[in-house]
Amino acid sequence: MKNLGYRAAAAALAISVLVWLPAVGLAGQADDARAAYMAKDYSEAMELWRPLAKGGGAEARAYLGVMYFSGQGVARDYGRALKWYTLAAEQGHVGSQKDLGVMYFFGRGVKQNFGEAAKWYAKAAAQGNVISQTNLAIMHDNGQGVAKDLSKAAKWYRLAAAQGDPYAQNILGARYQFGKGVGRDDGQAVKWYTASARQGSALAQFNLGFLYDSGQGVKQSFENAAQWYAKAAAQGDMEAQYRLGLFHTRGQGVGQSHGEAAKWYGKAAEQGHAISQTSLGILHAKGQGMARDLVQAYKYFSIAGENGDEVGHQYRDLIAKRLSPAQIAEGQKLAREWMGRHR
Repeated sequence: MKNLGYRAAAAALAISVLVWLPAVGLAGQADDARAAYMAKDYSEAMELWRPLAKGGGAEARAYLGVMYFSGQGVARDYGRALKWYTLAAEQGHVGSQKDLGVMYFFGRGVKQNFGEAAKWYAKAAAQGNVISQTNLAIMHDNGQGVAKDLSKAAKWYRLAAAQGDPYAQNILGARYQFGKGVGRDDGQAVKWYTASARQGSALAQFNLGFLYDSGQGVKQSFENAAQWYAKAAAQGDMEAQYRLGLFHTRGQGVGQSHGEAAKWYGKAAEQGHAISQTSLGILHAKGQGMARDLVQAYKYFSIAGENGDEVGHQYRDLIAKRLSPAQIAEGQKLAREWMGRHR
């Protein structure tokens, strides 16, 4: 079962404004600079922000960092972006602290340094920046720039999850489900998977479906499992597509339909899901949801075997006893062509 997807530190450098308005005249200039930026008149915004930044304004420095990083109104220059982010971050500007963490994490304008990335994420996370909280949790998970510490990772995931971050909510659900860095608690797993799933996380939708499927932390309900699998499957989650195909094969939580089963097995098979490829081969062999076609069955069994499902190879060998040499050659050709297209 998959629960943990890795999201690297966010590359989109959102601006978090720390207001610096030491005088009425400068306040008006800052207003004009913000208006120009929002109107995408970046050259004008740069001209207005530059003197404010040189005068020590943290917000202005943060804007210059963003504009140099993104090439807005100026040529992209990671070195200058680093300079302005650093100045703003040292003044406590939370957005620049997060952005500086991103630059050190990816090595943009500076040598990659996970220790510095973790340092700046920690400063921003302590101020409540949700992206930094999640990224710092990931770094504790992986021991990047900090000691590997699942308890500290869970702490930061929890803080980010409480602010509504769907990625952190899904990960926190997994932590409670498996007792990693926290005590095992299926009820908490359901709570956080649900919060994330309702925000559209395909991973959380699958995970929640699995809990309903197995009756972990909730009363077993194939109907609810099918509903969550369907949401994840519609977003392209291949494991959910396989499970939904299985439910349609069995008539479990949904009406039995071999046609629907073939549809969802087919979608998962296209993504390389070996068991779905075997399942699709079985439907072809039995003529369920489609015309019976032993050559197609041979093809899918061959593909599944090559992708690691030994059952697929076993079925291929069984079906071969019912095929002519010409049909076997055709099945092999179709399998090779499919594998060639999906490399």
